[in-house]
Amino acid sequence: MKNKVLLIIILFPFYFGNAQELVWDINEQFTSENLLKKGAVSVITINTTIEVQGSVSVPSSISLKFVDKGMLKIADEQTSLVIHGSIEAKRQQIFDISSPGVTSYRFESVSNIKMTKNKQYFPEWWGVFPNVVPSKNGNKLPKASHHQFLKEIMLDIAASGGGELIFDEGVYYIRDLIIDFDNIEVRGQGAKKTILRFDSENYGYSTRRGTVVMIQGPTLEKFYSKMVPDGIPIAGNFSFTEKQQTIENIIMRDLTVEWDAEAARADPSMNGIAVMNAKNVLIEGVHIDLHGANRAFFLGNAFEGDVTENVTIANSSCVNSRTGVFILSGYAKDENPRKKMVLNNINILNNHLQMVPMQDVDVKNEHLVLRYLDEYASGVFFIGNEYTTSFTHTDGTFIEREMGTFLIEGNIIENADFGIRSWYGNADEHKGYVHDVTIKDNYFRNFRLIGAMAPFKTSQIVGNVFIVDTFTPIPASVEDDRGEDYKASAIFAAKAPFGKYKSDHGPEKVQIENNIIQGCFLRTSPIVVRPKEKANITIHNNQVVYSNDCKVPKYDIVITTDIYNYGTQEATVNIKNNSRGSAIQPIEEATLHIDARRKKHITLLDTQ
Repeated sequence: MKNKVLLIIILFPFYFGNAQELVWDINEQFTSENLLKKGAVSVITINTTIEVQGSVSVPSSISLKFVDKGMLKIADEQTSLVIHGSIEAKRQQIFDISSPGVTSYRFESVSNIKMTKNKQYFPEWWGVFPNVVPSKNGNKLPKASHHQFLKEIMLDIAASGGGELIFDEGVYYIRDLIIDFDNIEVRGQGAKKTILRFDSENYGYSTRRGTVVMIQGPTLEKFYSKMVPDGIPIAGNFSFTEKQQTIENIIMRDLTVEWDAEAARADPSMNGIAVMNAKNVLIEGVHIDLHGANRAFFLGNAFEGDVTENVTIANSSCVNSRTGVFILSGYAKDENPRKKMVLNNINILNNHLQMVPMQDVDVKNEHLVLRYLDEYASGVFFIGNEYTTSFTHTDGTFIEREMGTFLIEGNIIENADFGIRSWYGNADEHKGYVHDVTIKDNYFRNFRLIGAMAPFKTSQIVGNVFIVDTFTPIPASVEDDRGEDYKASAIFAAKAPFGKYKSDHGPEKVQIENNIIQGCFLRTSPIVVRPKEKANITIHNNQVVYSNDCKVPKYDIVITTDIYNYGTQEATVNIKNNSRGSAIQPIEEATLHIDARRKKHITLLDTQ
């Protein structure tokens, strides 16, 4: 009897241990009922293709282990697979979603796979592999495979409550990537190692939303263009017809996003990464190459209810883009104005933005209006003609707006026409550029027209370095084209010309301090301020260092008011400790010119 007991004690761990893991039998249906029958089994190994049909739930007590070419095949669009346990798999395909109807080219498909425990995902699990162009170079996948699979990936991650989508080293050929849900981090292995490249061989110049990567919460407002004058519902991975939602907690990091050189000629308006109707967004360590197309990073509002807030672009870069960071405060609707829009706490930090001029184009995008193509290169570009302050409309509707803070700090901006550029506010009392913008510790190199333009109500331009070789007045061709009355300068804090805009908006509180300006300024002044009526301007401790072989301008700082041309005559200017000099000329006090019809209206404080 003792020996029998001892034998049972010895054998029990053996039987128990083997009962914990089994290989799923290909001849057994993969159903919730059969899974529950496995009793003490804690690991199920999938080593071949197993079809899943109907509603199947894998209990939390069971882990799925995928080996060899094992995968679960979704039978049809009605199939629902919920995995409550953990998943053990390498970067291999474990979900086969190729059955007809499971995925959709447009946005009719829904999520078929939900994972409640697992929060790390690899695109390879759904069949999206690097260095593969579907249907090309001997590949037998249909050309739309990566597009449809990637869309299904995003639907499944959304259904799973978010998590991390981790791309491997290599080049992933995609049509686009749309994030339209909360709580996701998309990351690669480094900007030089992971590339999301537009698949021009299969898609020519076509993306769904005019950008390679779109981060946008659902909106109920329709999209209108010359091709769809009656409007169509906006869609991402699904049609935005059911709800309005500001998405939040989005991270994208450590990868490169690429457009295509030939596609840039066909659609020069393309964007790299766009963020709209989203908050708590971080883009870090991302590189953009648009091959001459439009905007590397696009931020802002365009639709009813958009809230774009707490967005940071940091330690990132772009090359071959006409605009580095594009910030949109909305395009106005004359009828039925939008009731709510928020744009606040936007941070552009420690990025390297290298611009290129407009390339030769052969536009094929039928939605594109050629006259709207901006041929000038800008490091950061603010535009918009929406309402920017809250008020009650004449029809009794309350119009809610929040235009908050913008921090542009520690960036390198090279080879731009405008280092920082902006539209002006217009005649409407509620459409001023009431932004509070800080431009701090940036390095501007080789700007052609203006270093930093600031028509904002409040701006701090502090600690920047502006370097040019030879700087000349605004070309007549630019003024004829734009009619903006620009003044070539390193710093241009300016109100709009009154004759064109009839606007009372403009710089009201401006701080220009501790900037260094270097180069040859021919018939131009390094600092030009055109303030709003009764503005307060502080200009302290700025240094202008002129090139040795260049004739210095008569004035280093120009303050302009004109009741007829700009609608202003009164301003208070606090100016001191500004200097000019060169390597061969002694440092001396910077020269100031008050360009005003009646100088008595300009109050100078602490002048030295």
